[in-house]
Amino acid sequence: EPTTSEDSEDGIPIIDVQLGGDGAQSIQMTTYNFSFSPKVINASQGERIELVFTKNEGFHTFKLDVNRIEQVIEEGNKLLFTAPSEPGEYPFYCSVGSHKSLGMKGTLIVK
Repeated sequence: EPTTSEDSEDGIPIIDVQLGGDGAQSIQMTTYNFSFSPKVINASQGERIELVFTKNEGFHTFKLDVNRIEQVIEEGNKLLFTAPSEPGEYPFYCSVGSHKSLGMKGTLIVK
């Protein structure tokens, strides 16, 4: 049974979902001009993560350099990847134009 806790940062909810078992952690992500929600993803080392893009405003990408992932975001798209095996904080961002410098970025935290 998933447990969910919510906090808020700058009015944007931070959702921390912990799942047991072998399945991927599924995270619903919304993208706005110019932000990700949630902008913090917590994961265990080597955990499978499925991002489900539930809403998108504008033209954006999801880029995670550590995994060499870059995907155009479209509503309904899913992105499945494995968290790094090393603990740490890994930035993700939108690679379109100046979106990253406008604040369209977040952090994958691996524990």
